[in-house]
Amino acid sequence: PWGLGQLRLWHQKNTIRAVILSSLRTTPARAAEKRSDHSDEKSGLAAFESIAPLLLSAVQRHISLQPEPCDPCQILTLTSIRQAFELHRPDLTTRELDVVSRAVLGMSYEGIATDLGLKLPTVKTYRNRAFDRMQISFRSELVRYYLSIASTPHSVSMR
Repeated sequence: PWGLGQLRLWHQKNTIRAVILSSLRTTPARAAEKRSDHSDEKSGLAAFESIAPLLLSAVQRHISLQPEPCDPCQILTLTSIRQAFELHRPDLTTRELDVVSRAVLGMSYEGIATDLGLKLPTVKTYRNRAFDRMQISFRSELVRYYLSIASTPHSVSMR
């Protein structure tokens, strides 16, 4: 018999649009028989029209519950991370800032060494000095520390 093949919904500029794509799911003999009588198709569309307001309401509710997209201004960049550390940790040297900023971004220490044109032991020395000044021991603590200073007002704070 005839039936609704698909219902596709999408969201575009806060407007919900529904498109019904019908497909014929029948044998060629039944299709010839149905050509003159579209009662099944009409009843399918009538059924859809009766539930359309509920369906659209549910989709609108679903869309309204979606989190807002990330503000592009808050995307992590090397510069934004470095500026946060410079503001809150003026005791860190330029190279220590270079290393911790890249570490917060998730770069490996080998990658940091390559990026800065340094040897791996030198990068680890800068990391250790910065960690000592911040009284932390692990990269995860560094990321947590960054998140705490990035979420505070712009005042100089020493830990």
